Amino acid sequence: MTQQKKLGLIVTGVAAAVAIGVGVTVGLSGGGEKGEGDSGKAAADGPAFCTGGAGSWDERTGMCGINHVAGCQHSKQMMDLNDKLAKENPIGSSGYGGDTPVVPLLKQLKTLTDKELEQPHIPAPIKSALRQQAADLEKEVDLYQSKGDWAKVDLDRGLNHSPSMACLDFVADLASKPRS
Repeated sequence: MTQQKKLGLIVTGVAAAVAIGVGVTVGLSGGGEKGEGDSGKAAADGPAFCTGGAGSWDERTGMCGINHVAGCQHSKQMMDLNDKLAKENPIGSSGYGGDTPVVPLLKQLKTLTDKELEQPHIPAPIKSALRQQAADLEKEVDLYQSKGDWAKVDLDRGLNHSPSMACLDFVADLASKPRS
């Protein structure tokens, strides 16, 4: 029972970090979290990882809004899917009800992950997190469908391989670099 409570606290902590990340994401992006409509082309006069054309790279601050960083355009959608997954399978539930939408949610998350990985110029830490998430999602679907210990894989993915957190860290690093 104590271990379940600890696990619940860890998941709650991750959810809080993700919620904070959403707030910072919107703040750093300088606007709404659209993510859609990015052309995928590098921003004019900006680094190759900064997509979305003119206006996405702010040379004065050396910043690229998080929703314009290659590999990060769907961060908010991924966080929303993770929130839905947490609601469908709270800690302590068996999670194996026949009518649960968990597998379709996992597949949606995998589709978004694959879509992000198709982009060029993804920064290495973000690409690594996306690749690991893609592998973990495949394992999760398999384990979930075979009634294996999917919760451990889900927890590992949430704690260790979050592309959303990798995107947030990347943009925070950009923000902390001194301007010349």
